Amino acid sequence: MPRPTFTRRRFVSYALLVGLLGQAPGALLLAIALAPAVGGAARPIALGLCALLTLPLAVRMGIGVSDHSESGLLGGSLIALFAWWGTSMVAGCAAPVTMLLAAAVGAPRWTGAVTALALGALAGVGGVTVRRTRARLRRIEVALPDLPAALDGYRIAHLSDLHMSGYTPPSRVRSWVDRINALDPDLVAVTGDLITSGDRYLDDLARELGRLRGRDGVALCMGDRSSRRATRS
Repeated sequence: MPRPTFTRRRFVSYALLVGLLGQAPGALLLAIALAPAVGGAARPIALGLCALLTLPLAVRMGIGVSDHSESGLLGGSLIALFAWWGTSMVAGCAAPVTMLLAAAVGAPRWTGAVTALALGALAGVGGVTVRRTRARLRRIEVALPDLPAALDGYRIAHLSDLHMSGYTPPSRVRSWVDRINALDPDLVAVTGDLITSGDRYLDDLARELGRLRGRDGVALCMGDRSSRRATRS
């Protein structure tokens, strides 16, 4: 059976749904944390915050998912959403432990929620700051049975999910390319997504990735959807 067409409407609906669902754990924990201070207003405040943070994403989807929206007030609002979304997801994973610990020591329920949110904030804020700007180089040795002796020690440099955009400028991609070239790999593999959206950064992307050097060349895949199309064809 053929896959359904991946239309823009489907993409927007999926993005907004993921954006809302990802905030659900954080909204619940925030309502618990605020309850002692604001009482019955805690739930509307938590839901209102999630709706407010989701609004920039809806606006971006509505104006055509333009990379130009990654600057100014809208760009800052989107960064806030990404930080909160990460906070919510990590806090949701930490909550069972923090809530049980709070109950075990006789602490109020809200302390477990605040602790989970604090742990989530470390990951959420770190994800849009330190983790976004500092790429980590990992060296992994893969053991393959019956590997020809000529390929023993063959080195593949893998660069993935560049998402070149206003958040990941060409200068940052250039530094990653320089690090890979310094390794003098046998082969370079670049997997998508290469850009976040639109075509604003295509020329910059081509220029920076065109500087990659591998003894046996460079293999590249534009993105997740293009890889599936290539597989089907």
